[in-house]
Amino acid sequence: MKKRIWTALLAFMIMLTAVLPSNAYGLDLDVNDQAKFMQNALKGILGFEEVSDLTIDKPGIKIENKVYNNIYITKNVKNGKTNLSNVVVTGGLFVEGTGQNSVFIENSNVKCLTVNKEEGSAKIMVKGSTEIDAVKIYSDTTLEQQSLSGNGFKDISIYKDIPLSLKTDKKVSWSLDKKIASINSRGEFLAKDLGEVIIYAKNSGIKSEFCKIKIVEPEIPTIKILAIGNSFSNDSLSMVYDIAKSAGIDVIAANLNFNGCSLQTHWINASSNNAYYTYQKWTSDGMSQKPKQTMKTALLDEDWDYIILQQYSGYSGIYTTFKPYLNYLASYVKELSPNANLSLNMTWAYASDSSHSDYGSYRRNQDTMYKAIAKTYQQAADESKIQIIIPCGTSIQNARTNPYLKSIGDELTRDGFHLNEEMGRYIAGLTVFETLIVNEEKINVDLYNDVTFIPGKDQDKNLIKYAKNSVMDAVKKPFKVTAFSAKK
Repeated sequence: MKKRIWTALLAFMIMLTAVLPSNAYGLDLDVNDQAKFMQNALKGILGFEEVSDLTIDKPGIKIENKVYNNIYITKNVKNGKTNLSNVVVTGGLFVEGTGQNSVFIENSNVKCLTVNKEEGSAKIMVKGSTEIDAVKIYSDTTLEQQSLSGNGFKDISIYKDIPLSLKTDKKVSWSLDKKIASINSRGEFLAKDLGEVIIYAKNSGIKSEFCKIKIVEPEIPTIKILAIGNSFSNDSLSMVYDIAKSAGIDVIAANLNFNGCSLQTHWINASSNNAYYTYQKWTSDGMSQKPKQTMKTALLDEDWDYIILQQYSGYSGIYTTFKPYLNYLASYVKELSPNANLSLNMTWAYASDSSHSDYGSYRRNQDTMYKAIAKTYQQAADESKIQIIIPCGTSIQNARTNPYLKSIGDELTRDGFHLNEEMGRYIAGLTVFETLIVNEEKINVDLYNDVTFIPGKDQDKNLIKYAKNSVMDAVKKPFKVTAFSAKK
């Protein structure tokens, strides 16, 4: 093996000499051409087979002599074992599934290792000439090094209070500030505060840096939300970015808008790939709109965390209009966005005096319409197995029991059915925020204390409080109205 590697390195240096001064030899190779030349030559020398990405979703897999951009070891591996031998990972090795049986890495190079296992401990063992440039630890992990000739784990980043065990056959010493971290006789490392710890080892009697551990602030992820809806989902999403930003959360919110679109029409558009949508998107660059877009284009635009489905408002309380289109759409969405969590946006009842043509389906009675919507969405969630309900309709109905909020616009609408562009949309946006974002594992925010965004100018502080109360009550009881109480 060593002879093979030295041969490869010698050939690599020869190629480097040949490629870098290419112009001097009359070879007009641009940077991309040079990269391809080097890559192909290296593959030829080492006998590597290159594949862009690899997903490992069962235990007992052994990979040898290959080059990858990224390797994903999924939850499906559970506590099983994975072996990588003579493998180069130019991007990231992402570990969500393994156990004490370990991911075993021998004579390999990895640019970045990320360990994030939801339950239990993960074990990563390296051996031989293995070098891992960067390690990011998000969950209980054991890092072990045996018979190592390479640098092994170099820079390790970890959050406070995440358990980490380090095992090596070398004799090591620590530069350890006990306020920052502690380590016991079993090599169990506990990060207490932000800072840096350096581990030293002796090689041939010379003390040198073995690895470095940085204790860092948790990375707050960007939450990506896409609604497949109509003007009602536009009302629900239009303030979510600003609400989240005020709480220090980065969000991408998007709405695939086709006015008056029902689940049936969404399904027809999806199955026929019709470009009938306006794609609205709120990011740090502001709000953008692209007309004549397909559903597929929007689904593939981002790696969405949440995808929201909803029924056309006039049909929202009629369960027969959901079947079979909700399940068809859910399957289509999961096929194109397998990592996304599906949710249902429960729409609101119309204003009491609404002139909407579909209001007659509910005897032109707001309470009748609300109860029909609540019952229908509960049934739809149960039968479709979509577990997340965004109770915008209940938040609005709760707010209507407050005389101060009810008096805004036409019962929080601007035309008897679309939400008022300030307080109505604010309440719906808070509901999306509280339902989806506040419950994210790595996010610790409070609707009352951390959300500082308010709609419009000179809003009464009590109105903001009442709006938030309506939302919190709805999230606790999504299918039942909670009446206003002056004591809250």
